[in-house]
Amino acid sequence: MGKSHVCWHVYGLLQRSDKKYAEAIKCYRNALKWDKDNIQILRDLSLLQIQMRDLEGYKETRHQLFQLRPTQRASWIGFAMSYHLMEDFEMALKILEEFRKTQKKPTYDYEYSELLLYQNMVIRESGDVEAAISHLELYEQAICDKITFKETRGRYLLQLGRLSEAENIYVELLKRNPENHEYYKQLEVAREAKTSEEKLAIYVEYQEKFPRAQAPKRLPLNFLTGSELESRLS
Repeated sequence: MGKSHVCWHVYGLLQRSDKKYAEAIKCYRNALKWDKDNIQILRDLSLLQIQMRDLEGYKETRHQLFQLRPTQRASWIGFAMSYHLMEDFEMALKILEEFRKTQKKPTYDYEYSELLLYQNMVIRESGDVEAAISHLELYEQAICDKITFKETRGRYLLQLGRLSEAENIYVELLKRNPENHEYYKQLEVAREAKTSEEKLAIYVEYQEKFPRAQAPKRLPLNFLTGSELESRLS
């Protein structure tokens, strides 16, 4: 196919559309031999590497993109993500923190907020729940999605055994959305409701609080048996 990076790139795109991913990667690599800094080819290559779970190759490609476009948000996030996927949490967090420091912080910035939530997810996946909740609380004002903030904080509190604080969060969340099944499950954990009777007490309470809500009527059917179940169904 000669020395044209365009031909190799197009051939790679055709191979990809035929789901011949390994062949497509070879084509992209051939294209890069003739135009090693082509941003579009590198991006296409990185997407296929992630699809093929070639994480080491993905990391190298994202590093190259980062060096070519060091001021772009996508370059930083992609570079950090390449380490995150390799479970090198420390390096991923260093990259994200360096990028965070470069960001202007107006009062309401959804992109900055999403960056903080991604950073928080990496901290959590590293296994340090204490550090994750501290980070979350430190940046509470900058996180725009207040529901996600509360849901995440509630999960951390449960994991740390801070049950009464977790209970307060799930009570608050259920006021906003009494149909959310997950909130009830978490409230069961926070109140240490283990028996059917203890669980049922929660749902009876919420049937009275929110008579029009379906979830508190429906969820007890998952654990009730015998006459108690029959009376609820009738």
